[in-house]
Amino acid sequence: MNSCGVGIARCFSVTARAGTPGSITGPINVCKTNSAASYSIAPVFGALTYSWSITGGATLIPSGTSTTVNYLTETVSSANLKVTANNVCGSGQPSQVTVVVNLGCRELIPLEDSEIQICIFPNPAHDQVTISIESETPSSGYVKIINSFGQILHQDVTQISSGMNVLKLDLQQYSKGIFLIMIQTGDSETRIVQLIID
Repeated sequence: MNSCGVGIARCFSVTARAGTPGSITGPINVCKTNSAASYSIAPVFGALTYSWSITGGATLIPSGTSTTVNYLTETVSSANLKVTANNVCGSGQPSQVTVVVNLGCRELIPLEDSEIQICIFPNPAHDQVTISIESETPSSGYVKIINSFGQILHQDVTQISSGMNVLKLDLQQYSKGIFLIMIQTGDSETRIVQLIID
């Protein structure tokens, strides 16, 4: 505005980087075991995506504000779990938690506590692997193959009937290494088994 009058108003939007996530919730004392541990944070205002990372070789399966960690491949007794919130302006400061990993503790969750029991063979495998799933109740589920970076390489929807189920997976497209096979049932029960491809 000046002595000639009022000009035309112009507006523009300003976007800032996403803020620092709040505390990471989840177990901070774990065994080097085949069972998965779940961690989560509250949603961060302005965030579009979230990036999770962990030190020491454990396997991450990120899913937005939460992640599942399998410590079977962990190599250090103190792992740093971090998460950052991201938007179009970049990444904010990370939130982190230190997880104490007992490398000598390898007990599995007893199968009798689970409604499904899983066996994979042969293991190590080469061209093909067979997965047997014994379930008390019928349900739909997902079968996933996950690499050591937490990337889902293969995902199938399958119908799991009560009793014994047998699935066969073709492995010829995968390189040698350590992978995880995850079985998720419709009631959100998750079982993870390590697979070695030689």
